[in-house]
Amino acid sequence: MGSLRDVVMESLVIKDIRPSTRRQYLISLRPFFDLETETLAVADLNDALLGIKNQNTRRKCIIALKACVPHPAVKALRVPAAIPRDYDLPDEDTLRLALMTCPHETRLLLAMYGGLRLGELAATTRADIKGRWLDVGQQVDETTRRLVPTKSRQGRVPLPLWLAERAQELSAPVSPKAVRKALLNAGNRLGIHLNPHQLRTWYCNHLIAQGLPPHVVQKLMRHANVRVTFTHYARAAAGDLERAVEDLGAF
Repeated sequence: MGSLRDVVMESLVIKDIRPSTRRQYLISLRPFFDLETETLAVADLNDALLGIKNQNTRRKCIIALKACVPHPAVKALRVPAAIPRDYDLPDEDTLRLALMTCPHETRLLLAMYGGLRLGELAATTRADIKGRWLDVGQQVDETTRRLVPTKSRQGRVPLPLWLAERAQELSAPVSPKAVRKALLNAGNRLGIHLNPHQLRTWYCNHLIAQGLPPHVVQKLMRHANVRVTFTHYARAAAGDLERAVEDLGAF
């Protein structure tokens, strides 16, 4: 069969994989390229995986291997659970202040108050707005800058009326990289680190704080599984924990 690199390259040619995913697979599988598939064993793969300290990165490697390398040793690998990114979410006023200094403010507000992903908000135009509803069916591929289907199934997202009106100014898709960089710079001006995923996470936690039922939050986040919503997005702030025990034992 040759080297694992040859198998991966052949698999990527045959499989219908979007360019951004293909690029990520190549990055993830680079440490394994020198392995020979004819003598490949689980121990060889585990030795290579042990050099990857971050569990989420290790998880991505195993998923990429399973997608590209049809081999018994790869099939035997267990995919570890993902570890949610742990960061303190700025409060609403801080986020809004940062976005006000950003040239892509309206698009980033779609993440903060509509839960859009980076590629989705980069693809949004006024044609996607129907009253207060936003049709989410496309995203801009960060590698090729082409419009491709969304990561999750197509959906409709309700927006605050003021934001739906502002979104009418969006005339053409933009580069996701430009949006990410603009948000990073906006955060740096306030001395904080910001990325689009934080805005989507803030949206999810705002919905939860309103006391909405889990299935409603899941629907608004456009997750196929409610476990994703509450395992990878829900955050318990220190203030929430303090309020939870405020009156315990009081009499």
